[in-house]
Amino acid sequence: MLPDDIVRLVRQLKAGNSDDRQSAERALSRLTAAEISIMLQWSRAEQTSHSVSSGCQGCFSVVLLLAGLGTILGSIVALAGGSSGAGLFIGTVGVPILTLGILMARAIRQRPLIVEEEALARVQDPLAALPMLQAVFRDSGSLRLHLVKNLRRLLPGLKASDSAALSRADRKALNLMLWTRQPEFDTGLVLAAMDALIQVGDASSLGPLKHLVEQGKHRGKSGRFGDAAEVCLAAIQERLNQERQAHTLLRASTAESEEKLLRPAAESPRVDSELLVRPAKGDAGVDST
Repeated sequence: MLPDDIVRLVRQLKAGNSDDRQSAERALSRLTAAEISIMLQWSRAEQTSHSVSSGCQGCFSVVLLLAGLGTILGSIVALAGGSSGAGLFIGTVGVPILTLGILMARAIRQRPLIVEEEALARVQDPLAALPMLQAVFRDSGSLRLHLVKNLRRLLPGLKASDSAALSRADRKALNLMLWTRQPEFDTGLVLAAMDALIQVGDASSLGPLKHLVEQGKHRGKSGRFGDAAEVCLAAIQERLNQERQAHTLLRASTAESEEKLLRPAAESPRVDSELLVRPAKGDAGVDST
C-alpha cells in the first residue's frame, strides 16, 4: 500500500459513510512493517517540503513587516516635518503592507499529522513497531509523540518467533530505549521495550539491562525499572544458555556422525580358495584331455 492509498483511507475515515469507515478501519489495521516504513519516509519528505515552504513564507512576511514599519515610520517623519499630505499618503501605503506581513506570519503553522496519527493508531501487527524504533530517535515533535504512544502498545506483542525479523539497527534502538532519556520517553515506553526484549532480546541487551539492575541496587531499591530489568535479564540469560546447550549437543552429534562416516570399512573375511566354484572337467569349451 502506497502513502497515497493511506491518505485516501484516512480521508475515508473522516468523510465516508459507515461502510466506508469500517472498510478503511480494516485496511489500516492490516498495515505491515514495510508499509509503515514507506509512510514514515513519505512523512519526512512532506515535513521537509513544508519546512522549506514555511521558511520562504516566513522570510517574505519579515520583509513585509519591515517594509510596513519603515513606511509608517517615514510617514511619521513626514508628518513631523509638516508634510501632512505626504505623511498621510505614505501611511496609507504602509499600514496595508504591515497588516499583510502580520497575517502571513500568523498563517505559518506546523504541518498537520492527521494521516500519520490515524494510520499508526490503527495498525495491529506488532512487527509494524520495527520501523518505528529507529524513527522515534530520528523524528521529533508531534510525530515522535505518536510513535512513542504506539510503540508502547505494539512492542509487548512481539514474540520469540519474531526475533529473526529484527535487524542490528532495530536491536540497537531497542537497547537505547533502556537508558536514553528523552522528554517523550516515559516509563511506559521503557517497560514496553523490556517486555519486547524478554521475547527477542539477545546478548547485545545484557549490558544495558545489567546497568539498570546495578543502578537500582546502588540506590538501595530496585524500583519498577530494576524489577523489570531483573526479570528481562534472567529471561535472556536463560534463553542464551539453552541456545548454547543446543549448539553444544548439535556439535557433538555432528562430530559423531562424521566419525562414523570416516571410519574404514571392516576387512572382508578370508575365504578358502579351495571352496570357490570352479568349472568341472569336461564342460563345454574346456579341453578334457
